[in-house]
Amino acid sequence: MTISEVHPSGSSTIEVNPMRPPEFERAFFIARDLGCEVLRTEVVNDREHHYIRGVVDGFEHRGWYTPPSETDSGLTVAVKPGWGEIVDDGIGWELHRRLAKTLPSVALFSHETDGMGSYATHMGIRRLMSHGLDEMSEQGLELLRRVSDDRRLVVAGISMGTVILNRIMDRNIEAGMPVNIEGALYLAPAAVDPRHVFRDMGLRFFPGLSLDIGRELITTDRRYIGQLCLSLVRSRPSLANLLPLGKQGIDLLRGTPDEEVEMVLDNYPIDVIVGENDSVGQAGRWLTRAEDHPNLRVHVLRGRGHGIAIKPYEQARKMGAIIYDQYL
Repeated sequence: MTISEVHPSGSSTIEVNPMRPPEFERAFFIARDLGCEVLRTEVVNDREHHYIRGVVDGFEHRGWYTPPSETDSGLTVAVKPGWGEIVDDGIGWELHRRLAKTLPSVALFSHETDGMGSYATHMGIRRLMSHGLDEMSEQGLELLRRVSDDRRLVVAGISMGTVILNRIMDRNIEAGMPVNIEGALYLAPAAVDPRHVFRDMGLRFFPGLSLDIGRELITTDRRYIGQLCLSLVRSRPSLANLLPLGKQGIDLLRGTPDEEVEMVLDNYPIDVIVGENDSVGQAGRWLTRAEDHPNLRVHVLRGRGHGIAIKPYEQARKMGAIIYDQYL
């Protein structure tokens, strides 16, 4: 399905055509309800996944939206990927469709990192360079309001996605909680203490990540190694994405102050999945916080590092189990 086949969200009528597949009509109503456009639809494991486009404050956002496939639990799960990750293809798409298979009764939204993908080439340099984590969190909250509407919402972040979600939840608290966020999952969090950001993110992260990825690939089941390598290749950003990557990277090096994390922990239940050897995950810091916050549950993966973020099938299994146990 292409964008030319789908009515824009402002339309209020659609001509029913028996020659069209039924997902076309359903995609139209999804687009209307979300205030977005459906660019295409993929059907996997009997679930319809709609790649949508929405504009907030003149900035284009894209992502996958999947409505519930069976009895609706009333829950929406929104996923934010890591630094520079696209969700149109690669790891982001693999995680989305695997989560959808694991959680058939929820609506699922995977939000592409702002400024990623081919559409970034149509944005001005000034706009891309001024679009940092603060702008991403402000617009991200509005997008979550559209996608979740009055439904219950659980948010899940991976790596840099956890930093953006933490700021989104801070904004939601300051605004009086207009979005009904019930809780969050942080996988391989990158909310680094500002006092240690140069050491842990600037010096140790990339060498450690390279080793982690190598270890993860070596320990991957032979049945999945080819698919995992292909997903990694398809997840890479293009040259057009270097400007937003640079801006977001600079913002990440400012770290995440304790008071921003504490505000979220005081208001929401959080599950953290972190590798024991992850320099930016800082497992010890989360375990210390858990002593004062009973709503914080920390799941430490022994002998693992930040490379856990490259395995979508493992992410979907662990995240899906927590969501099912805690929110369904």
